[in-house]
Amino acid sequence: DNNPLFESEELIEEEIKKRALKHMDFAQNDTMKEFLIKIIELAKQKDITLYCVIPPYTEMYKKYISTDFKKKLKDICNQYGISFISFYKDKDFNDSDFCDADHLNIHGSIKLTKKINEFLEAKQ
Repeated sequence: DNNPLFESEELIEEEIKKRALKHMDFAQNDTMKEFLIKIIELAKQKDITLYCVIPPYTEMYKKYISTDFKKKLKDICNQYGISFISFYKDKDFNDSDFCDADHLNIHGSIKLTKKINEFLEAKQ
């Protein structure tokens, strides 16, 4: 696959950094935490099982992601009994599985879906 994300490393890394930092600002917002907790509580009321899935990212994107964010999310999941599934460090994914720094392409999406299905089948 010819991935335009990786054509100009200098320009692209700066864009990836901006994108990752923007995502971290958004994700660490207290309002987002409150909405997540409301979703969890509503799901529990409706007897819906939730899973928190952390997808894989490109190595370049991971350079700018806060491990504190993942810890906070995992803590919330533990507090509410939500299964936390992380593909963040999954070595089965590489740059050819992505359409940009943090979104999987069709091949990567199929690969991730199969892995999630395997996890869910093992839980039964």
